[in-house]
Amino acid sequence: MGTRCEKACREGQFGRNCQERCLSEQGCRGLYFCLPDPYGCSCAAGWSGVQCNSACSPDKYGPDCILECNCQNGGTCNRFSGCICSSGWHGQHCEKSDRIPQIINLASHLAFNLGSQIMATCIATGNPPPVRDNIELRKPDGTVLIPTKAIMEKDMTTCEFQVSQVVSSDSGLWECRVSTTGGQDSGKFKVTVKVPPVPLSPPKLLAKKSQQLVISPVGPIAGDGPLISIKVLYKPQIGSSWSSIEAVDNIQNITLMNLRPVTAYIVKVQLTRPGEGGEGAIGPSAIMATDCKEPTAKPVIERSSVEGSNNLHVNWNLPKTDNVGSGFLVRLYDAAKELVHQENVTSMIVQSAYIPNLKFKEDYYLEVMVYHCTSLGPPSDLHTFKINSKGNKSVISKMNRIFWNFFHLLEP
Repeated sequence: MGTRCEKACREGQFGRNCQERCLSEQGCRGLYFCLPDPYGCSCAAGWSGVQCNSACSPDKYGPDCILECNCQNGGTCNRFSGCICSSGWHGQHCEKSDRIPQIINLASHLAFNLGSQIMATCIATGNPPPVRDNIELRKPDGTVLIPTKAIMEKDMTTCEFQVSQVVSSDSGLWECRVSTTGGQDSGKFKVTVKVPPVPLSPPKLLAKKSQQLVISPVGPIAGDGPLISIKVLYKPQIGSSWSSIEAVDNIQNITLMNLRPVTAYIVKVQLTRPGEGGEGAIGPSAIMATDCKEPTAKPVIERSSVEGSNNLHVNWNLPKTDNVGSGFLVRLYDAAKELVHQENVTSMIVQSAYIPNLKFKEDYYLEVMVYHCTSLGPPSDLHTFKINSKGNKSVISKMNRIFWNFFHLLEP
């Protein structure tokens, strides 16, 4: 028996791993065993002679009695299996002293995530070195776990224990135990079961553009922190597959980019805490829509004229580009650049505006910009002017208004 067939079977046993037994009342006496090369044939352990019926001499043992005991330190020779060592000794000839086994390098506190699959370890030393069957792990409910793997290095053995799913009742004290011929030892460590974090509310929209959504991903959460990852999942409400963006820091805002204009998106968040299985369930979703395409055309103010005593007409045009827009905003500022008047022109065709009730000898600044939905395009260069005179009577004012309207009818 053994990796090199270096161990003899006990009385009444035979086979490659001593798994067979002789059923006779005399055990294996008188039986001759033949095994494939290189072993050949021999009597059973403890017997020799032509008829395999002669017991081994006091210092001999094994098949055909060919092995010598040479027991030391008070050990006695057993003709079937060799030296039987006295307490405190082990080895083939009882030449090795025992050392009480010890559990070492045990963490005092570990945290596992609920529902995760974990690998716990127990490390033990001693002489004889602990083997896989010498070490076990006990959970708080008394469940005994058997090692799934053992790694032996010199006189130290590391056993790994697999837990397929961590449950809430696993919180508490776990215990590593080791027991050998040299004695026994145990060590305890505390386990806390953490609940992966889950958002309780959908993400919030902070700002939007035609191809961007700025969101606040994290509100109130259930479960345990700290957060080590915030993953935002998003897709168009109609069709397409999910995309995601992940932030490793606990940031306040996340910007989703390269989106489609005027499109509704489903947006939801998944949070992660440290450790295996720290990903929480995906939180509730929100519907967010991108804005219209931002206008890019910059209006050019062509001319302005005073009508009556304190009214202004202004006219502008647009460069011949892709003029996306819903209309124009005309903004008037005073000398301190404070907004004093705003005119909303709701058509891209109308490229003029009438601004009434201006003050005499006041400096004004005027600008025009295109708007599309809620987006504003670049403003025109500031146009400056001043009402220098009180102008003529109301008749002249009416004539100017008629002339102005006639002039615009002639424009292409």
